[in-house]
Amino acid sequence: MIKTGAYTGSSQSERSDMEYLTKTANFDGLRGHFLAEEIRRYVSKIRSKHIINSSLNISLYTIMMRLKCLSMAPINLCQFFPMVIGLLFHLFITLYAATSNLGPERPATQGSIWPKPRFEKRFQFYFTIDTNQLQFQIVGETCSIIDRALERYAVLAKSTVMYGKIDSTRRGVKSAPELNTKNLTTFRINLKKPCEEYPTEKMDESYQLTVAHHSLNDMPEDNLSADSVWGILRGLESFSQMLVPHKEGRVFILQGVLIEDSPRFPYRGLLLDTSRHFFPVPEILRVLDGMAYSKMNIFHWHIVDDQSFPYRSILFPELSAKGAYQSELAVYTPCDVLAIIDYARDRGIRVIPEFDVPGHARSWGEGVDGLLTRCSSTNEYGPMDPTKTETYVFLRDFFAEIASVFKDKYVHLGGDELNTRCWEDNKLIADFMAKSNDSQDITSLKRLFYQRVLDINNKLGLKSMFWEEILETGLPLNKDTVIQVWKVESTYTIQPVVSRGFKAVYSGCWYLNMLERKWHDYYKCDILEFNGTPRQKSLVVGGEVSVWGEWVDESNLSPHIWPRACAAAERLWTYTPDSEAAAGARIEEHACRLKRRGVPAAPPNGPGYCPVIPLAEDTGASTREVDAETQTRKVDAETQTREVDTETQTRETPKPQAPTKAPSDVSKPESEGSFVESLFEFFSYFRFLRASN
Repeated sequence: MIKTGAYTGSSQSERSDMEYLTKTANFDGLRGHFLAEEIRRYVSKIRSKHIINSSLNISLYTIMMRLKCLSMAPINLCQFFPMVIGLLFHLFITLYAATSNLGPERPATQGSIWPKPRFEKRFQFYFTIDTNQLQFQIVGETCSIIDRALERYAVLAKSTVMYGKIDSTRRGVKSAPELNTKNLTTFRINLKKPCEEYPTEKMDESYQLTVAHHSLNDMPEDNLSADSVWGILRGLESFSQMLVPHKEGRVFILQGVLIEDSPRFPYRGLLLDTSRHFFPVPEILRVLDGMAYSKMNIFHWHIVDDQSFPYRSILFPELSAKGAYQSELAVYTPCDVLAIIDYARDRGIRVIPEFDVPGHARSWGEGVDGLLTRCSSTNEYGPMDPTKTETYVFLRDFFAEIASVFKDKYVHLGGDELNTRCWEDNKLIADFMAKSNDSQDITSLKRLFYQRVLDINNKLGLKSMFWEEILETGLPLNKDTVIQVWKVESTYTIQPVVSRGFKAVYSGCWYLNMLERKWHDYYKCDILEFNGTPRQKSLVVGGEVSVWGEWVDESNLSPHIWPRACAAAERLWTYTPDSEAAAGARIEEHACRLKRRGVPAAPPNGPGYCPVIPLAEDTGASTREVDAETQTRKVDAETQTREVDTETQTRETPKPQAPTKAPSDVSKPESEGSFVESLFEFFSYFRFLRASN
């Protein structure tokens, strides 16, 4: 980190050390003359620019050590001059790196919107907003979703208005206009249609946002209008991002604007794997916050896998009792699941669970005897046994519970990476295939299994998502089936899906577990860059970033996701994305915005500074509090299992545990250190040299 400050030589020891630095080379005539002059010249530069850093310390230490060696060795010009050139080149590069990029690598914008709106016109006038005076006027439909949203954004506004004074003195940040602007005291919201209870695949997220003088012609009377509650939520997010704290620290400045906005794709998802590492409920809520702030609308919950089964089933509690990492602490209770769904609903986010069958299911076998196939040769367990009637009875009851707990009509059934070695090795399965007319090989056996599962889900009113391998089975699928393409990091693999008339979601270029990749690598991906007809491209419903859990836990989850996932969020929302340079300035602001709202985010562009003020109360956590009606909800076994066969309802329902409130997670400002401290560190080495002489 570059440390800046003015060196005045306030003490005798500091002045003498600086003199010693320039005099040390004045020994033995020619050997010291050239180095002495160069050291004097560079020290003068350092003092004039008041800059010093750790790399510069190392360079000067190196020169002094070489001088020390020269003073004790006989002169050899053939060795001496190459060494001088090398030392000076090293010092030049170090000084260039220390001084050429003063300030942030990519200065942040102020009041820009992420993701970029479809149409945005900024006016050259501004409004002043006092959070204590601004009133929201509802002139159309309303509901509790809007009420809670207004409360959340009021909390966020009051927690960020204090940053005006700090931001006004940050290098590379443009100050807000002076307070000679008109006050905005009323913000009109017009919801034109009644609220929907939960978001669906047909959710309408379009909105119009206007903040302008009434003297302008053809300006709508309403500040924010939308046909659906989900559009109101997206518009409120855009409005909140435009508020720039003034340096007085009590009001916001808002530039006049006209926005007409709607998403490019209806599916803008994030997959979170909670099997390989368990994430507490507050961490999941924090992920949902980041998604809402970036206008993402699908939480693909990869809830179970081979490694663990953290979902606590009402009908089959042994699944998590024996399959979770820890049966009490590392599980999601029915109340937890409902809290996450309701929290997501309030932010316009659908929750689509994934229960992968028949593979990736080793953790299932611990709680259900006979569910998995035993390999005859190794005595190991493989995928679910497709030949047993009991397998399908279990899946019928289990998915009936899922249909009653989760609110979305879609369930992801997996279907990827199916290892059929145990099927091929099992003698009972071999006998079954020999006697069956429909399942005489492994491919037809897979087709038999998936057809039975689809029949179950169709009767429950569920729609299905699969990974792309399902197409290899030749299974006849409904046209509302969604196929997720992931295997190849190229969008040409979408065409085989859409050419068959299926809806496609692409995630191949947005795997966040590739840690070496930065946001701009993900920003380059456009999921419509493949040869296809307009009809085929219309079947691409969106894309998804994937957060697989092998190397991610609660300690690094949030900065692992943000702001890299924001790149995909903008490509999925915006038709005409910015250049990388323009987007870089906006994502710099958005990453800082996420941090200030309680969502830790990694630096997007290298050197920079985003101060976050520690508060007595974590305002980010307060927005993550589950609504009172959710917190007090008692999970009724009859309600939870209303679609379950009556014969299975006699099982005891475990008493749900209330979800845990999110912990305080406001980052503390990074310590800068003082220039004098760095000088003392620098000079301590030369005191050692002088003492050794």
